[in-house]
Amino acid sequence: MKAKKSKTVVLLTCKQVVAFLQITSPTLRKWTREGLLKAYSLGGRIYYKQHEVINALQAVD
Repeated sequence: MKAKKSKTVVLLTCKQVVAFLQITSPTLRKWTREGLLKAYSLGGRIYYKQHEVINALQAVD
């Protein structure tokens, strides 16, 4: 039997994404509305997947 690779997904809060990208909260909301970043709602809170945030940065370059 093959062992399954477990891929750990790191979720970031809006505050963490703002600090990581060095942007403002309105800019984060704008980028989310425009589809540059995908937000996930969990328990009434908004999160972003770390690898998607990093991939979005690389796509801009």
